Parts: sequence; structure tokens; C-alpha cells
Amino acid sequence: DTACIVRELEERYPSPTLFPQGTHGVATMLGAWADRTLFFDAVGVVFGTLGNMVPNDLREDRLKFSAGLIDLDRYQREQPQLRSQLRAHLFWIERAFDDGRPFVLGTAPTWADFCFYSPVWMVERRVPELALLADMPRTRAWFDRMTVFGHGRPMELDAKEALRIAYGAQPDEVKLG
Repeated sequence: DTACIVRELEERYPSPTLFPQGTHGVATMLGAWADRTLFFDAVGVVFGTLGNMVPNDLREDRLKFSAGLIDLDRYQREQPQLRSQLRAHLFWIERAFDDGRPFVLGTAPTWADFCFYSPVWMVERRVPELALLADMPRTRAWFDRMTVFGHGRPMELDAKEALRIAYGAQPDEVKLG
């Protein structure tokens, strides 16, 4: 989903770009890693830590939706390993800032920053008691810089209204290549 979202964002709002000069390939590659690896380790830590508080219908939904990948019982059993893996990923992010850069690929935020932010935000927001960034000052400072961007201007929309809007929308032409 995020790869489709960034293409649409870049088309609709090309400035400021999420791919400053020379970063498209690396930002895309890092974003894919974040979506496929960092994200699922963060999900494992969050759901494994809070598993007993997750309603059974949500547990079953996520298990079915992910074809068995999001398994809260497995996440609870594998917490030590999942937390260790997540810490290793966070350490890699910490090392990205060794040269003092404010964002993952330089002086401006890129797609990679936003892809990294989401899983880190999830862990920081849902299980802050783990304090996973406590000994990672550069990642904490980056996280705080990213948090300033916020979440846009969400508005309440009930399901019926959303379906009405979707039903009346005209899809864009599919672009190949």
C-alpha cells in the first residue's frame, strides 16, 4: 500500500518531494525494508506485549487477513527474540545518524524517514514502557523531528458516508510502466 501511496502523493503534490535529488532508489529500497521487516517486528512486539488485551475477533481477523503471519499467540511466545530483532533494527537506524544528519538520507526527510517512522511510532505509542529508544539519542531526536509533521487533518467519517463517496468516485486511469 505504501508504495502506491507515495506514487500518488508525488504525482498530486510534487513539492516538496519525498525523493530529494539522488535519493529515489535508496529511499525506495529502505522503505520496502521498513514495510516488510521493521514493520512486522514492531507489530510482533506490540501485539505480543499487549496480546492479552486484544479482543478475540481482532486476533482472528488479523490472523486470517495476514494468512497466518500476524499470529498474536506466536508473538507472545517469541517476545524475547522479537524485541531483540527490533532493537537490532533500531540500532541500524541510530547508526544512520552517526554523521550528524537530521534525517535518514540527509538534510531533508525522504520516503524512507516516513516508512521508518510508522513502526517506531507504533512501538513508542503502544508500549512506551519498553523505552526502546532510551539509549538511542540520535534516533530519539529524529523521531521527535518526524513527530512534528503530525497526522494531517483527520475528520470523522462514518462507514455509510465513506461508501457513498467511494461509490460516486471515478477511478483514475491505470498507468502502466
